[in-house]
Amino acid sequence: MGVNRRIALSMAVGLLGFSVATVVPGQTPAPADFEKDIQPIFTARCAVAGCHTGTTASAGMRLDAGFAYDNLLNPPSPTSPRVIPKDPARSLLVQRIEGTITPRMPLGRDPLPQAQIDLIKRWISEGALRAAAGLASDFDGNGKVDFDDFFLFADAFGKKQGEAGFEAKFDLNRNGTVDLDDFFLFAEDFGKPTR
Repeated sequence: MGVNRRIALSMAVGLLGFSVATVVPGQTPAPADFEKDIQPIFTARCAVAGCHTGTTASAGMRLDAGFAYDNLLNPPSPTSPRVIPKDPARSLLVQRIEGTITPRMPLGRDPLPQAQIDLIKRWISEGALRAAAGLASDFDGNGKVDFDDFFLFADAFGKKQGEAGFEAKFDLNRNGTVDLDDFFLFAEDFGKPTR
């Protein structure tokens, strides 16, 4: 049995145990939707004249509709992502709106209400998806995160950006390597329906 197969088998056994141990009865709230829930906050509070809108956006960070999502998750090099999916505490966006690093945003205006900050943090915790209909770990798009997705993930495990066979969709934390951190993010979604 090859090393990758042994790793995959070990991860599958762990995943099965993890999913059984984390079953919680009750209904989960609907995932936050970027366009419906998050973009309106940016439009009203951040994408205003003199701040994060248009070609003169502060720090090149456009938060107006049609630009915000890509500027947060896929900014032009060398800027690193301002949002780390599933990790609000390490996301620059959250650090700025909570004021844990300065300057606090929105600059020169009242802070965002806590409910809006919590919604943005929940959206990031859920994977910072563009649309709420889906989880990043549903690699095959069949509406659930299951063993089919696991086996796709296992085939990609260990691949690094720039190597043959690397696919960014498996690098859930966007660090350039499909590694154990990505596996743990995948495990959080395992067994969940995406619709």
